[in-house]
Amino acid sequence: MSNKTRASVVSITVTYADGSTEEFPKSFANKLRQNQGDHKTLAGFVLECFRCWDKEYALSRQAKQHERRMKELEEEQEEELGEQEERAKERAKVSLETQSAILRGQNLQKWLPSLAEYPYDNGDVISVFDTFDYLVLEGRVNQPIKSIVFQEVKTGNDSHSLYGNQLGLYRFIDGLKCPLIRFEHWARRVKDEQFALVKHHPIR
Repeated sequence: MSNKTRASVVSITVTYADGSTEEFPKSFANKLRQNQGDHKTLAGFVLECFRCWDKEYALSRQAKQHERRMKELEEEQEEELGEQEERAKERAKVSLETQSAILRGQNLQKWLPSLAEYPYDNGDVISVFDTFDYLVLEGRVNQPIKSIVFQEVKTGNDSHSLYGNQLGLYRFIDGLKCPLIRFEHWARRVKDEQFALVKHHPIR
């Protein structure tokens, strides 16, 4: 520990073991000058210096920890925003693919009467698209009408299943046991090249 001359003391400089130095304010230096003959007061003053230094060091450390934590939070927030953006893009992509698949399926349903695998005359077909897709009055063009066919057309991986009103209509018509009135279910899976007539098991 070193200090300037007794008459001109304005500060005190402390040299630490690692060679670093720190200058304490004039008030501390003057107090040391006034009490430098009193060992107890001098020791107390030195302890006070170190308490002040420790307090400042603790505050500095807290400030650095706070700064580091704020930086970590900012990085976490940026990462979360990036992940949210990626998830939003993925949802938009899936939604677009789903909508495209639905539109393709709807178009395919409307094309069925024009396809080679369709066995009826287009003039006999009436578009309904409510509960079922087509009502076929077989023989309406050439007369006489030979049969009435209720048709449901489905596309997609679950195209071979009937649900709700379509299943109820199928069961009702099947229960009539009339060969002139029947229910047909046409389906085309994604992996299939063409529509095929679904062969349902008899309802018990």
